[in-house]
Amino acid sequence: MADENKSYFGLLNGIARCDYYGDKEMTDDFLKGELYGDMSPDDFQKLTTRCRGLIKSMAMTNMDMNQSEVFVTSQAKKKDASITETQVKVLLKFWKNHRSKIHEALLEKCSWNNQLKNTSWRIDVKSQTKTKEQVMEPTAIVELVFENRLSMGKEVDVIQFEMNSESLRKLLKSVHEIEEQIEKNSK
Repeated sequence: MADENKSYFGLLNGIARCDYYGDKEMTDDFLKGELYGDMSPDDFQKLTTRCRGLIKSMAMTNMDMNQSEVFVTSQAKKKDASITETQVKVLLKFWKNHRSKIHEALLEKCSWNNQLKNTSWRIDVKSQTKTKEQVMEPTAIVELVFENRLSMGKEVDVIQFEMNSESLRKLLKSVHEIEEQIEKNSK
């Protein structure tokens, strides 16, 4: 029974590391092999789905210990109870240890949905334009790479655009003003 509780606690920790802390090495296959090697793949899938659902329900509403105890106990008392009384105790212990970390991880993901991952640019000279006056005029070609943080690095957006010298001058002036504000407010 103690081994079963340790395995269940390990599974909950593994799910938290995978789903909330961004540990890419913590996969369902790894957890099954380490903790539930003798369980059938279908039963293990049901168990992980159930655990993920319970953790997600508690995390999305940021349940305190009293709320989580009422919630998990009610899940155990259902007619088709998918969680045992000992698993309730293990889940509550897990939640006590991980509540604040999971909440912080969710806030971090939601606060800044898209993140600038890379910026690259180069200066070119126009060789073909509609008017002769614009030939040989410098232009900046800018590429911005944004990552959606909720997708854990799997979803990337690339934006490319061109700026003439006046637009580039305005942009650099704005960046300089932002730098001044940061210096002013950080003192």
